[in-house]
Amino acid sequence: MVDDISCKARGVAQLADGVTQSNVDQLADLITEGSDKVIWY
Repeated sequence: MVDDISCKARGVAQLADGVTQSNVDQLADLITEGSDKVIWY
């Protein structure tokens, strides 16, 4: 998953296979739920 704001800020128009666009709220939920891996930059 990638957040929509980061995609827009970086000019990403097409995502790689298997990658879905999300929003910051959904990603924050994954972080607090204890997802195995979270990369944020």
